[in-house]
Amino acid sequence: MPIARAIGRAILESLAPQGLPINAMIRIARGQGGGYNYQKMRDDSRAFTGRVKYHVSIRDLTGNKVVSRQWMVETKLKQPARYRVFGEAEYWDPLTGQMETKMKSFYTNDLKKKEAYEGDFLEYQPVSETDPETRYYSFNQVGMEHNEGWDY
Repeated sequence: MPIARAIGRAILESLAPQGLPINAMIRIARGQGGGYNYQKMRDDSRAFTGRVKYHVSIRDLTGNKVVSRQWMVETKLKQPARYRVFGEAEYWDPLTGQMETKMKSFYTNDLKKKEAYEGDFLEYQPVSETDPETRYYSFNQVGMEHNEGWDY
């Protein structure tokens, strides 16, 4: 393993418990001389944070089920909430004329069935930074973080 990757992996591993977004972790690692292939850095970051561990299982979970504690990533969340729910949100992109998918997340204090989170997300309709007129049409939960030290 090249020295830059070894340095980068060590930095990413030390940043993982802080609950930073993956892109922020990569920026910090690169700024400290630990840069290597971007996709490999993303894969390593996800492995250290546990964010990909149950992605497929949660994505394929039926809507009337609750994500189990074993599938949640324990981390210190930036917001005072019990959970952070991640999902693939579909929206209409007028530039391409197609439905597009974007990873989105939101915070909540309630542990609910997967289909209830879809309803919450679609009711909330987060505002897009680039296009405030964006309307989301579906939300498929693919991950969940639990705020370390908080009750379930």
